[in-house]
Amino acid sequence: MVQNKMKAIICSKYGPPENLKQSLCFIILVIGLSYLIFWGPIALFKVRTGNLVEGKIYNIPALILFIVGGFVPSLVGIILTRFYEGKEGLKKLFLSAVSVKIGLPTLLVIMVYPILLGSLQLILYTFLGGSFDFSQFITYLYLPLP
Repeated sequence: MVQNKMKAIICSKYGPPENLKQSLCFIILVIGLSYLIFWGPIALFKVRTGNLVEGKIYNIPALILFIVGGFVPSLVGIILTRFYEGKEGLKKLFLSAVSVKIGLPTLLVIMVYPILLGSLQLILYTFLGGSFDFSQFITYLYLPLP
């Protein structure tokens, strides 16, 4: 009786148990790979990877591990999609990633909002007495990596 109620709650909230298994598999793989394989050793052994402000790279293999670790959730998602849904699911995933169905006003909000919010935060921080090196902000503003 109690087990049936729990099953009903889980299924109504998270979908069928198969989806729950797939979600748990994704979470475990992402956390395991990100923290144990890619980022964990770098943090544990205090390996210096690089400094974008000074433009120095200290350890190229560690920097590669650090950057690839950021893409682990996407890579695991792609691999698990292929595993669970086959080639057809993977094709559907890639086509949905390319297909964008938003209007120009929405696109402008998406593009302008982070810039506006970031600028307002910097202005407020400076107004409250903080000091910020705006030259660094402008120097690295165009880079795709933070």
